[in-house]
Amino acid sequence: MHGIPSKTTANPNGSRRKQRGILTEGSGLFYRSKLRGIRPDEINAAAQKLSGQIKTVLPGEELTEKGVLIKTLPAYNLTKFRSPGVPYHPKDAGHVGYLITVQGVTIYHPGDTDFIPEMKGLKPDVALLPVSGTYVMTAEEAAEAAASIQPKVAIPMHVGEGIGSLADAERFKEKATVPVVIKPIEK
Repeated sequence: MHGIPSKTTANPNGSRRKQRGILTEGSGLFYRSKLRGIRPDEINAAAQKLSGQIKTVLPGEELTEKGVLIKTLPAYNLTKFRSPGVPYHPKDAGHVGYLITVQGVTIYHPGDTDFIPEMKGLKPDVALLPVSGTYVMTAEEAAEAAASIQPKVAIPMHVGEGIGSLADAERFKEKATVPVVIKPIEK
Protein backbone atom coordinates (compact mmCIF):
# COMPACT_ATOMS: atom_id res chain seq x y z
CA MET A 1 0.00 0.00 0.00
CA HIS A 2 1.34 3.44 -0.87
CA GLY A 3 1.77 6.05 1.83
CA ILE A 4 2.43 3.60 4.66
CA PRO A 5 6.00 3.94 5.86
CA SER A 6 7.80 0.73 6.53
CA LYS A 7 11.24 -0.40 7.50
CA THR A 8 12.80 -3.78 7.73
CA THR A 9 14.26 -4.74 11.10
CA ALA A 10 15.96 -7.82 12.48
CA ASN A 11 14.16 -10.04 14.94
CA PRO A 12 16.19 -11.51 17.81
CA ASN A 13 16.36 -14.81 15.88
CA GLY A 14 17.98 -13.03 12.90
CA SER A 15 14.93 -13.11 10.61
CA ARG A 16 13.75 -9.86 9.03
CA ARG A 17 10.37 -8.20 9.44
CA LYS A 18 8.67 -5.01 8.26
CA GLN A 19 7.31 -2.52 10.74
CA ARG A 20 4.63 -0.11 9.59
CA GLY A 21 3.61 3.10 11.24
CA ILE A 22 5.47 2.80 14.54
CA LEU A 23 8.45 4.72 15.81
CA THR A 24 11.30 2.52 16.88
CA GLU A 25 14.63 3.45 18.30
CA GLY A 26 16.68 0.49 17.08
CA SER A 27 17.79 1.65 13.64
CA GLY A 28 18.02 5.35 14.39
CA LEU A 29 15.06 6.12 12.08
CA PHE A 30 11.67 6.96 13.47
CA TYR A 31 8.39 6.22 11.74
CA ARG A 32 4.91 7.65 12.40
CA SER A 33 1.77 6.04 11.12
CA LYS A 34 0.57 7.48 7.85
CA LEU A 35 -2.50 5.32 7.74
CA ARG A 36 -5.51 7.57 7.39
CA GLY A 37 -7.84 7.26 10.36
CA ILE A 38 -5.41 5.61 12.78
CA ARG A 39 -5.97 7.03 16.26
CA PRO A 40 -3.10 7.79 18.67
CA ASP A 41 -4.39 5.13 21.07
CA GLU A 42 -4.18 2.52 18.27
CA ILE A 43 -0.60 3.59 17.50
CA ASN A 44 0.33 3.39 21.17
CA ALA A 45 -1.33 -0.05 21.50
CA ALA A 46 0.63 -1.31 18.49
CA ALA A 47 3.85 0.24 19.83
CA GLN A 48 3.44 -1.66 23.10
CA LYS A 49 3.63 -4.95 21.18
CA LEU A 50 7.15 -4.14 19.95
CA SER A 51 10.31 -4.73 21.90
CA GLY A 52 12.90 -2.08 22.65
CA GLN A 53 12.40 1.57 23.40
CA ILE A 54 9.42 2.81 21.36
CA LYS A 55 8.42 6.44 20.90
CA THR A 56 5.56 7.93 18.97
CA VAL A 57 5.73 11.54 17.85
CA LEU A 58 3.56 14.30 16.46
CA PRO A 59 4.51 17.41 14.48
CA GLY A 60 6.44 20.02 16.43
CA GLU A 61 8.34 17.68 18.73
CA GLU A 62 12.09 17.54 19.30
CA LEU A 63 14.12 14.70 20.76
CA THR A 64 17.67 13.46 20.88
CA GLU A 65 18.49 9.78 20.50
CA LYS A 66 22.07 8.51 20.70
CA GLY A 67 23.40 11.99 19.91
CA VAL A 68 21.09 12.48 16.92
CA LEU A 69 18.78 15.51 17.10
CA ILE A 70 15.37 14.83 15.57
CA LYS A 71 12.75 17.51 15.01
CA THR A 72 9.35 16.56 13.69
CA LEU A 73 7.56 18.79 11.23
CA PRO A 74 4.08 18.48 9.74
CA ALA A 75 3.58 16.52 6.51
CA TYR A 76 0.30 16.95 4.67
CA ASN A 77 -1.36 17.59 1.33
CA LEU A 78 -2.80 20.85 0.07
CA THR A 79 -3.44 19.83 -3.55
CA LYS A 80 -3.51 16.01 -3.71
CA PHE A 81 -6.91 14.46 -3.03
CA ARG A 82 -8.26 10.90 -2.85
CA SER A 83 -11.72 12.37 -3.52
CA PRO A 84 -12.98 15.98 -3.75
CA GLY A 85 -11.98 17.81 -0.58
CA VAL A 86 -10.35 14.74 1.02
CA PRO A 87 -6.55 14.95 0.90
CA TYR A 88 -4.41 11.82 0.84
CA HIS A 89 -2.55 13.12 3.87
CA PRO A 90 -4.75 15.52 5.86
CA LYS A 91 -3.05 18.06 8.12
CA ASP A 92 -5.09 17.03 11.14
CA ALA A 93 -3.89 13.41 10.84
CA GLY A 94 -0.59 14.38 12.46
CA HIS A 95 1.74 12.93 9.82
CA VAL A 96 5.35 13.98 10.21
CA GLY A 97 8.50 14.77 8.32
CA TYR A 98 11.90 14.90 10.00
CA LEU A 99 14.74 17.36 10.36
CA ILE A 100 17.60 15.13 11.52
CA THR A 101 20.99 16.45 12.62
CA VAL A 102 23.85 13.94 12.78
CA GLN A 103 27.42 15.06 13.48
CA GLY A 104 26.62 18.61 12.37
CA VAL A 105 24.88 17.60 9.12
CA THR A 106 21.16 18.36 8.89
CA ILE A 107 18.94 16.20 6.66
CA TYR A 108 15.32 17.02 5.89
CA HIS A 109 13.00 14.11 5.09
CA PRO A 110 9.57 15.70 4.60
CA GLY A 111 7.52 12.50 4.43
CA ASP A 112 4.52 12.28 2.11
CA THR A 113 3.62 15.92 1.63
CA ASP A 114 3.03 18.81 -0.70
CA PHE A 115 5.08 22.01 -0.56
CA ILE A 116 3.74 23.44 2.71
CA PRO A 117 4.42 26.73 4.52
CA GLU A 118 6.31 24.97 7.35
CA MET A 119 9.12 24.14 4.91
CA LYS A 120 10.12 27.74 4.23
CA GLY A 121 13.61 28.71 5.31
CA LEU A 122 14.64 25.38 6.88
CA LYS A 123 18.11 25.52 5.22
CA PRO A 124 19.20 21.90 5.81
CA ASP A 125 22.40 20.54 4.34
CA VAL A 126 20.41 17.88 2.46
CA ALA A 127 16.73 17.84 1.51
CA LEU A 128 15.15 14.60 0.32
CA LEU A 129 12.16 15.77 -1.71
CA PRO A 130 9.31 13.66 -3.11
CA VAL A 131 8.76 14.42 -6.80
CA SER A 132 6.26 11.85 -8.15
CA GLY A 133 3.21 14.10 -7.92
CA THR A 134 0.74 11.32 -7.23
CA TYR A 135 0.46 11.57 -3.43
CA VAL A 136 3.16 14.19 -2.98
CA MET A 137 4.74 17.18 -4.74
CA THR A 138 5.22 17.21 -8.49
CA ALA A 139 8.74 17.83 -9.81
CA GLU A 140 7.78 21.46 -10.39
CA GLU A 141 6.36 21.85 -6.87
CA ALA A 142 9.47 20.19 -5.42
CA ALA A 143 11.67 22.68 -7.31
CA GLU A 144 9.63 25.52 -5.77
CA ALA A 145 9.97 23.88 -2.34
CA ALA A 146 13.74 23.50 -2.80
CA ALA A 147 14.05 27.21 -3.60
CA SER A 148 12.18 28.02 -0.40
CA ILE A 149 13.90 25.41 1.80
CA GLN A 150 17.36 26.38 0.50
CA PRO A 151 19.27 23.13 1.08
CA LYS A 152 22.91 22.81 0.11
CA VAL A 153 21.84 19.83 -2.00
CA ALA A 154 18.48 18.23 -2.86
CA ILE A 155 17.88 14.57 -3.60
CA PRO A 156 14.62 13.58 -5.33
CA MET A 157 12.68 10.65 -3.87
CA HIS A 158 9.46 8.80 -4.69
CA VAL A 159 10.93 7.69 -7.99
CA GLY A 160 11.27 4.19 -9.32
CA GLU A 161 8.90 1.28 -9.56
CA GLY A 162 5.20 2.00 -9.20
CA ILE A 163 5.04 5.66 -8.23
CA GLY A 164 7.20 8.26 -9.96
CA SER A 165 9.95 7.86 -12.51
CA LEU A 166 13.50 8.91 -13.20
CA ALA A 167 11.98 11.39 -15.66
CA ASP A 168 10.33 13.09 -12.65
CA ALA A 169 13.72 13.28 -10.94
CA GLU A 170 15.38 14.68 -14.08
CA ARG A 171 12.61 17.26 -14.50
CA PHE A 172 13.12 18.30 -10.86
CA LYS A 173 16.86 18.67 -11.46
CA GLU A 174 16.26 20.83 -14.56
CA LYS A 175 13.90 23.17 -12.71
CA ALA A 176 15.63 23.36 -9.32
CA THR A 177 17.69 26.39 -8.37
CA VAL A 178 19.76 24.38 -5.87
CA PRO A 179 22.24 21.57 -6.59
CA VAL A 180 20.46 18.23 -7.18
CA VAL A 181 21.90 14.72 -6.93
CA ILE A 182 19.91 11.88 -8.46
CA LYS A 183 20.75 8.62 -6.71
CA PRO A 184 20.45 5.25 -8.49
CA ILE A 185 17.21 3.36 -7.90
CA GLU A 186 17.72 0.45 -5.54
CA LYS A 187 15.89 -2.78 -6.33
